[in-house]
Amino acid sequence: MKLSDLIALFLCITTNNVFAQNEYPTEYEVQYEVAFSLDSTNLENRAIETLYLFTGPKYGVFMSYKEAFKEEIRANLEHQLKTTGELKISKEMTSSFPKLFYKDHQNSQVWTHEKIDRKLYSYQEPNIPLEWKIEEDSKEIMGYAAQKATTHFAGRDYIAWFTLEVPIPDGPYLFSGLPGLIIELYDTEDHYHFTLKSMSKMEEVRVFEFANSEDIAKTDFLELKEKALKNRDHTIFNQGNIQISLSTSPQMSQESKMKNQGLKRKIKENQARKNNLIERF
Repeated sequence: MKLSDLIALFLCITTNNVFAQNEYPTEYEVQYEVAFSLDSTNLENRAIETLYLFTGPKYGVFMSYKEAFKEEIRANLEHQLKTTGELKISKEMTSSFPKLFYKDHQNSQVWTHEKIDRKLYSYQEPNIPLEWKIEEDSKEIMGYAAQKATTHFAGRDYIAWFTLEVPIPDGPYLFSGLPGLIIELYDTEDHYHFTLKSMSKMEEVRVFEFANSEDIAKTDFLELKEKALKNRDHTIFNQGNIQISLSTSPQMSQESKMKNQGLKRKIKENQARKNNLIERF
């Protein structure tokens, strides 16, 4: 074999090692309840949401309810439109956690899927694996013997409680890498507090496919996102995996135009109050 062929083969092998897996087979469904404060000027105003981790010894995928059950939600919305001509958006169809995390426990890699407007991007988390410090403290949580661990991520210090009784190195959000499942996790200011809600082994393995997306470095993605937020006119927003446009046209009545302007203003105000994100940078 020529030297050039050897180099090409080596580059191919090493490059593939940093790419995400195409398929992520999972065996367990874990539900977490997260209580959080999105508005730094009103920390007492806390919201609660249920998030989903599909996981196993080798792979895990973390997501919102609307992502976990998007096909069912889409079918329900289409049925509403056909039968009533209207859309009723339930609270579960929206999420304050739009990111989707693909975790490769074997190679200590986490890939994030996140949209800017209509375009889907994927980037490898640069700070994985996390640097965990396992403490001596222990307590019982939902019947599980749990042990304390601490780490730092994206401007926040975190406390995690994991259990060796479930030897899966996974947890909520992108947190993973401990020798057991994380059953409680919170930052030291308690702005974000995840607690285990339920865990069950699925009857069949659920396989998640890595969706088509544009690969990008996380730093570049954050720059694009910041620019998009500054330039956004709030005429398009998502509800239950359906995009709704608030753009106006000459044919619209004055009443409809005024209603759209009011909705746009409300969306902009709500967005401005989301100033205490889980990742500070």
